[in-house]
Amino acid sequence: MDKALVSLTFDDGLRCQFDRAIPILREHNFPATFFLVANTDPIHTDGGQHPDWYKIDWSQQDIRLLKDLLRQGHEIGAHSVHHREPFLSNDPKGEAENSKKWIEEQLEEEVLSYCYPFYKVTGPIKSAVIAAGFKQARAGLQNSYYTGENSLDWFEVDCRQILRTGENVGSWVRPGC
Repeated sequence: MDKALVSLTFDDGLRCQFDRAIPILREHNFPATFFLVANTDPIHTDGGQHPDWYKIDWSQQDIRLLKDLLRQGHEIGAHSVHHREPFLSNDPKGEAENSKKWIEEQLEEEVLSYCYPFYKVTGPIKSAVIAAGFKQARAGLQNSYYTGENSLDWFEVDCRQILRTGENVGSWVRPGC
């Protein structure tokens, strides 16, 4: 049987992710990466039309929770400062560098991973993420599969997003990939 690698990630730092996912992850001893927006807004404000999504606001309680998750083997990554336009396009350097710096200062840990908000990867944004010192970044579905024949671009790691129940995850598996 071919081996597969799964990386479970949660974007935006929504409170419900911590309230609901952490107990399940603990039960199954499964680590995850939480990509956090580096600002103290209590509500996720991405410019989209949706109900208020409460997120961590970097209170001392939130910081203790995140440090505890790091000790348990989870990863904390950056997901920009503002998570909305025009910031992402107009100041990619600031979004990448400042999110990394903010989270590292709060958690006193190095942040190695970045997830592009809305999976938006442009040349300037990707260059800013690399220059900020991240070691890898998650991008959106590129319909690519990695084999021994093609190389992985660590700054456009392909992701599959599960949005609804009933997602056919089995269809993602490709022999030899």
